[in-house]
Amino acid sequence: MRRTLSDSTFLRVYALLLLALVLTFGLALLGYLAVDQVRQENYRERLASGPMQVLAHLAAEQPADERDEWLASMSSTLGVPMTLHSIDDVSLSYFDRSRLNEGRPLVERHDAAWSVLRRLPDTSWLLEVRVGGLKEMQLRGATEALRTWLSGVSEDESAERLARLQRVFKIPLEVSPTPPTGVDPIQQSRLEGGEVVVRLEPGLGVLYVHARLGADRWLNIGPIPSFEPMPISLALVLLGIMLLVLAGTIYFVVRGVEGRVERLERAATRIAGGNLDTRVKVESNDFLGRLGMAFNGMAAQV
Repeated sequence: MRRTLSDSTFLRVYALLLLALVLTFGLALLGYLAVDQVRQENYRERLASGPMQVLAHLAAEQPADERDEWLASMSSTLGVPMTLHSIDDVSLSYFDRSRLNEGRPLVERHDAAWSVLRRLPDTSWLLEVRVGGLKEMQLRGATEALRTWLSGVSEDESAERLARLQRVFKIPLEVSPTPPTGVDPIQQSRLEGGEVVVRLEPGLGVLYVHARLGADRWLNIGPIPSFEPMPISLALVLLGIMLLVLAGTIYFVVRGVEGRVERLERAATRIAGGNLDTRVKVESNDFLGRLGMAFNGMAAQV
């Protein structure tokens, strides 16, 4: 096989082009997976940033001897396991530790579940929440925790907490003096009774969460988007990059063949001009190599 490739210009060029196509396809696939992975991590961080901040602040406000009981209660409310770890007992990279010290959540993959870590304010403790998927129970529990955090203090402190939360919350969050629009009569009666209502916007695939916050205030969260496939614009960019890489690879392959033909042409021109000592450098045993040997033999005969 190796000798066949060395003796055939066509087969060698064909093999190089096929290899270029396979490598380009592989790079495009890896690029797609890498971009999609980054988008998934950003999506999960976007969902986790607000709830994790609320839970971390609530956990920090609990007396040390009551935190375990509070964690058990919140785990039952959210339907997900919650634990506290000392930051010194968790294996973290420099960048992960810096991320946690900045007050940002750290999302990690563990088998079929996702682990979300967030540092408790002004402590060396980490709050870990393991989530398997976004469920209505978790939305209700997180909204209950948010309502508790906003309503358990004075109005000025509540407004300050809301403003601080809105700066880091990656999902629209507001407190309105009027009831939310778009809810049906059954959901409206549930809101009046103090329940948390999760509403799906038909046709858009987004969620809204509403809850009553005091006598004349309403907590509105959303739209909460679902994770969507890669947009067409980004897919077209990846396709364009793949085509550019493929075109560049093909150019260098064909340019190598053309360069050998140009050397033969220059040698023939010099021989025709009377420079009979001109010789062609033979680099292989393929068609172009045999043609170069024929030129050398012709020059020697002349």
